[in-house]
Amino acid sequence: MIDTLKMKVAELVGHRLVDGLFLLLVASGLALYFVDKHLGHGLVVGAAIIAILCALLGKPIHFLTRDRVAYIWPLALFLFVLSLGMGFLVHGTESDLRRLHEAFEICLIGGFLFFLFSSRPPVFEGFLPWLLALGAGITGVIMLLAWEKVGFSRRMWQGTRMINISAGTQILLVGALLGFLIGQKLSWKSWVLVLAIALGSVSIFASGSRGAWLGLVAVVGVSGFLLVLRLRMSWKVTVPFVLVLTLGLLALLQTPQVQQRIAHGQSDMHQYFSGGKRTTSLGLRLEMWRSAWDGFIENPLTGMGAASLGERWQGIEHDYHLVSFSPHVHNDFLEAAHSRGLLGLVSVSLILFTPIYFGWRYRKRVYGKVLVTACSGFLLVGLFDTFLVMKFALFYYVVLVSVLLGLLYGDSERFKPSPVAQAGD
Repeated sequence: MIDTLKMKVAELVGHRLVDGLFLLLVASGLALYFVDKHLGHGLVVGAAIIAILCALLGKPIHFLTRDRVAYIWPLALFLFVLSLGMGFLVHGTESDLRRLHEAFEICLIGGFLFFLFSSRPPVFEGFLPWLLALGAGITGVIMLLAWEKVGFSRRMWQGTRMINISAGTQILLVGALLGFLIGQKLSWKSWVLVLAIALGSVSIFASGSRGAWLGLVAVVGVSGFLLVLRLRMSWKVTVPFVLVLTLGLLALLQTPQVQQRIAHGQSDMHQYFSGGKRTTSLGLRLEMWRSAWDGFIENPLTGMGAASLGERWQGIEHDYHLVSFSPHVHNDFLEAAHSRGLLGLVSVSLILFTPIYFGWRYRKRVYGKVLVTACSGFLLVGLFDTFLVMKFALFYYVVLVSVLLGLLYGDSERFKPSPVAQAGD
């Protein structure tokens, strides 16, 4: 009897250690992703291989969740890959094949992570925000050190292996940290998250990307709204809170960098709609959107393929003021509709809105707040850029959302909405 009990305890401890090690590798990969995206990718893939080996050695993954609605996320991943597969079958270009191959690998890993974490209670998930905070902090420090050398740049790179900080991918990281900060009980440890959020925000601001700036404003606004809901603030507290945020935004608008970008945007907009120059930064983006929409209307079922913009319209008479080459149309929805038709548009809509839906549905819980905060900012940035086309941005988004959703579903009590939440929904 004692020997049997010892074996059970050893088995339980072993399983918990394996689960903890697995989550540690995944979280470390997400944290180090902004320092070296190849290293981050390797850690996550390595963790997935370990999990597969554990499943084959008798620790099965249950591909059933406690709520059929939870299958919307795996379905979204499947439809995303299916749309790319249909695009390759119809158009058959090298770009379509490359994107299909990349998305298949990424969505397979994401789906596996989701089912793994949703099939058992979460283990040692408490260190997840601290590892993500480490990643945000490292990136912010690198940006501060490079500021004097590089200065203000719209496309900030640190070496050849660091992800483009102007990409909205880091909005996910900062938004996740804000969600964790709001969802947990405030303590001295919270100042670590505050510092990491500040450093990550510096990186986003230094990128000069107007879309990322809007995403950062959205993340702060959503997190502030969730904080008001959580604390049930009275108007005497809410009004000063909103006033402080507004004053902070107004102070940010007075910085030379922001004023410069606003002035350029106003000038570009005036030139575009006055019938003048359309090849400015904003003008080219509007032309890309116009051409993408026309391409979708012309081929609503199959789209025009994933070739570059210049190739899409070769041999076709048009009045688009486009450059000869562009890898995407700077809008995830229009890119999907243009390149893969209606199925592509539906798949991208599902993959972007599903985590926001579940985050709001379970907003009483920490991971619900994290999902709705981070993904709302990323969704807004996706209206001005095409991150789901980029392999490493798609990888980070799918992995992070899959882990967070899996942890949200990993505990039966955590998964069931509270009566208050149900009444609110």
